[in-house]
Amino acid sequence: MSQAMLRVLERVTETRAGLGVRGSGVIGVAPTMAKYWLEATKRIMNDIDCTSAQKLKGVISLL
Repeated sequence: MSQAMLRVLERVTETRAGLGVRGSGVIGVAPTMAKYWLEATKRIMNDIDCTSAQKLKGVISLL
């Protein structure tokens, strides 16, 4: 996993933990970083051997 993606995920985690609010994890993340994270997540989900419904649940849990 790239350092840039790790920074985005750390920022999402810190924001969610600090605010205790769901759905606010990408506040303060540059749009290009969010796009990079989304594209990387799509590639990972395409490689996982799960049903589409399971992939959707997994992606939603990351948001």
